[in-house]
Amino acid sequence: MRLDFHAIKEAGVDPSSIGFSFTPLPATRELYFYITECGHYFCNRNYATKRDYYSPILVLCIYDGIMTVEYRNHIYHLGKGDVMLMDCREAHYYYASSDKMEFMFVHFEGSNAHEICQHLLNANGCLIRNSNAVMIRNLVRDAIYFFVEEKVESTAEASLRVYTLLTYLQQDSVFDRRELTPVEKAVEYVNSHISSKISLHDLAEAANLSDYYFSRHFKAATGISPIEYVAAKKLDYAKSLLIRTSGTTTEIAAQVGYSTRSFINLFTAHFGYPPQKFRQIMQASAAPLPIDLGRFIPEK
Repeated sequence: MRLDFHAIKEAGVDPSSIGFSFTPLPATRELYFYITECGHYFCNRNYATKRDYYSPILVLCIYDGIMTVEYRNHIYHLGKGDVMLMDCREAHYYYASSDKMEFMFVHFEGSNAHEICQHLLNANGCLIRNSNAVMIRNLVRDAIYFFVEEKVESTAEASLRVYTLLTYLQQDSVFDRRELTPVEKAVEYVNSHISSKISLHDLAEAANLSDYYFSRHFKAATGISPIEYVAAKKLDYAKSLLIRTSGTTTEIAAQVGYSTRSFINLFTAHFGYPPQKFRQIMQASAAPLPIDLGRFIPEK
């Protein structure tokens, strides 16, 4: 539904502004990503939005003027070209800080959108200023003017539009060469030292962070602790060796940086079988597996 700003008379919003509001079907809410609101606003200093809670996720794209945003105990002054991501279920306040301000926005929800949003916010922050900001602004603009032209798309196509937006919000610029993040540095270290004993300090040093801060940052970004990730990575590699080589348990334990006893105990705890039993089952040419081994595999 297109909003009539001549009738709504929202404070600080010029009547020439464009806005749309959508109500998804129950199946769309359950299965897809979907846009709930979007718009292209022209504002003056009277414009302000303050909420303690609002369900959708918000992406703001500034085209002119200055917008001030208070979010997650920080104050941001957004200018032309800036893009910001917010989970509006958290308290937020944004307002015009210049006489003329122009911005576009999209609110969206659906599927696991909030979980993805929280992951992005915790891993990368809410402000996007790399070259992906250009892609995000173009995508939001195209979505708004798709509705202006009263075009129609399928539920899947609309969901793909939001998914593409989430892809650009990942912060890895599609153009820029960049330095690895602390998490990426740690993952790279694990991959190149898979046969060694790896401590939290080793990973923090590779990431150029203190042990304490690195541990908190890694878990916020991945959902698991650094040491849990190391164990999962080593066990995944050990599984591959057990299936594809004839190496003994002791040899494979050494290749993943464990003593034989520690390797057997850890492997059994994660997969439900000791290494050699796992190998026998996986290499058996007949009969399906007697249990679902997948449930023992730790998430990456």
